[in-house]
Amino acid sequence: MENIIFNVWLKKKKNTSLPHHERTTRGIRTAVSNKPTERCYGTFGCYSVNRPWTSSNRPINNFPEAPEIIQPAFCLYTRHNRSRCQNLVTGDVNSIQRSGLDSSRRLLFIVHGYLEHGNKKWIKRMVEEALIYDNINVVVVDWVSGSGPPYTQAVANIRLIGVMLAHLLLFLHAQFQVPTENCHITGHSLGAHLAGYTGQYLRDRGHMLGRITGMDPADPYFENTEPLIRLDPTDALFVDVIHTDAGPILSGGLGMMQPVGHIDFYPNGGVRQPGCGTSVLDSIEKERGSVLYGLSRFIGCNHLRSVEFFTESFNSACPFLAVQCPSFEDFLEGRCHCGTNACHRMGYSADHQSVASSTGLNWPGQQQTDDSIQMYLLTRDDQPFCLYHYRVTIVISDTFESIQHGGDRGWLSIQLHGHNRSSPPTRLTPENVRFEPRRAYSYVLGSTWLGDIKSVTLVWTYSSSVFNPLTWRILTVPALHVNRIIVHNLESNSSAVICGEDTPISSKESRQMFPDSKCRHQSWLPAAGSFHFPTDETGANGLRKSGKRSRRLQLG
Repeated sequence: MENIIFNVWLKKKKNTSLPHHERTTRGIRTAVSNKPTERCYGTFGCYSVNRPWTSSNRPINNFPEAPEIIQPAFCLYTRHNRSRCQNLVTGDVNSIQRSGLDSSRRLLFIVHGYLEHGNKKWIKRMVEEALIYDNINVVVVDWVSGSGPPYTQAVANIRLIGVMLAHLLLFLHAQFQVPTENCHITGHSLGAHLAGYTGQYLRDRGHMLGRITGMDPADPYFENTEPLIRLDPTDALFVDVIHTDAGPILSGGLGMMQPVGHIDFYPNGGVRQPGCGTSVLDSIEKERGSVLYGLSRFIGCNHLRSVEFFTESFNSACPFLAVQCPSFEDFLEGRCHCGTNACHRMGYSADHQSVASSTGLNWPGQQQTDDSIQMYLLTRDDQPFCLYHYRVTIVISDTFESIQHGGDRGWLSIQLHGHNRSSPPTRLTPENVRFEPRRAYSYVLGSTWLGDIKSVTLVWTYSSSVFNPLTWRILTVPALHVNRIIVHNLESNSSAVICGEDTPISSKESRQMFPDSKCRHQSWLPAAGSFHFPTDETGANGLRKSGKRSRRLQLG
């Protein structure tokens, strides 16, 4: 499969390569070092293959290829030039003056990964969405001449390309007064670590990169390595990371599980994404009938979801809200909420100031000393991906009848009905659970925006095992006594109390319940939770309807 993709990559490389006089640097020659384990490239410095670059996690290590071979292109796009590459050349003042670069506006750099190029459809869509959202400078870093196989060579090449990108930023700073703090690099896969090398080079020379967004940083040769080798929080003022393909490499996982940013987002747990691995034909259709690219999309579906999430976040009214939690399982079981844990947005609108205030970090670029901030959220299986989160707490009755009946084992399905629409029926318990009287059970589910909750349909299904007598009901009928259901929407910070009336629900019975202010209070009730969000707006709908200007990242 890689050989087939390589041939296409080679064709794209020939088609997208710029003439020599239009490339990014001039007059750089390879310098020969006296050390056999080091190679130097003029003003771009020297590159060693000694430890820690070679280790048990990186058994094969190469030198970067020469700058005249790699030659990345830096293509500028603006609202006045949305489709034609205006190449920015380091050291060439005229190339900047001829372009549409506005030095007073922020710069967003988009960096692709292995076996990719700057004309990929996902890059074009991200450029388009970024320019719709804001009047900024968008620069695509096209390193197609260095992104081909073998993988170990591409891994080596990004060390040099990261430095070459840093040279461009320093040139723009010196000649056109562009603050490096106003620059944001978003990189996919190997591109995320490339961005880290750029930030590291700037930091070592007294400058700070504003922000790096790592879109599923590549795992092979980077997981569990030293911060020098991979993306880490000291590489920029703010480093946010989206993990979407963090499964074991032997099972096809291409991204890192290790947290490497100031804040790390794990949508759907970060390992497998809904809708991936289900239909090859659907992937081919999304690639306009191309079998090759369809297969590539199918194989890399989880890995590319980070790109799709970030792209959608530019102009989505849905905020991609995530909750800090020790694990995805704890998140799904409703054990984490914004009253005791932080809540932050994933994607372009992630806010470094709110992260700093909730963690006590001192900027710039401080690495965390305690546990990393790991955030979880749910998404749909297709575009639009963003979902709203509903924390459903089911309170089992403490009435005499409920206590005398005792607990029963089974699973729950629920459907929420709002003023706008109803959620699909959702199974809350992945496995059989024993529901006991006087206890509360919380779950988190995702849905499109429902509006104010007006009713709930609950289905409880009894489950027993012939091998476990404790699950048998011989003299009585299995039933569940529900006192109330508390539905709390995280995004709007609004709650609805649905009355269960303490009456028994039989197995497989569909029971619709409604809000009732006179619902019987019992001796113990769970708190609905107090949710606080990183936004200046107040009110129940502040986060859901917040305008784009209040969501922008302010750097510098």
